[in-house]
Amino acid sequence: MRAAESRVGRGKWWACYATALGVAIAGYIVAYFFLLPDCARTKSGCSASESFHVVANSSPFAALAVLALAVERFLEPWSRFIGPNTGKRQDERDAEAERASSSASTPARSEDADDPVRKLARKQAAVDQGREMNKIIFWGIAVGLSFLLAGVLNVLLIRAIAPSGADYPSAWADLLITGLVIGVGAKPLHDLVAQIEKSKESKKDLVETGGQR
Repeated sequence: MRAAESRVGRGKWWACYATALGVAIAGYIVAYFFLLPDCARTKSGCSASESFHVVANSSPFAALAVLALAVERFLEPWSRFIGPNTGKRQDERDAEAERASSSASTPARSEDADDPVRKLARKQAAVDQGREMNKIIFWGIAVGLSFLLAGVLNVLLIRAIAPSGADYPSAWADLLITGLVIGVGAKPLHDLVAQIEKSKESKKDLVETGGQR
């Protein structure tokens, strides 16, 4: 039984990784072949008026941070639908915790599969698994969208910071690096913004309830 559950668990993880990589790769293919201007795929690159370049006294990473925030804000309304339903799993865990608390006075054998403590541990493991899978799928979607955004705006990081007259790297590699930098930054920004919003809501609730929870 446990071996079968282990195989099912590994299958879910493989499906999760395959989904994330599939979305990211699809975004890259569309961005490189259909959205990136033809001039960007040449060795000389596009003219200054057709591409993103860093001007004096400015940082390219500030622009990439803005793009990462744009990706994060676009995904935020849909984040609850990305990956496994952790909300449902949390409700099941909380319900199991209440049952475990109410039956705490009843002794149970440690090897009993219906032991409330064991069931609670499994529910908590399911919640943790769902959160990790959500992070992986969120990463794949964020990176895929970052490729699309970089292709539409013709933003290539290495070319943007390269000195004038320098040999540009291949566009496929530059787009890959740019999309990864933007996409990887979207998840930390998402977590930061979520924490700020949660903190604001908690303070608002305390004010409305007069400091009582």
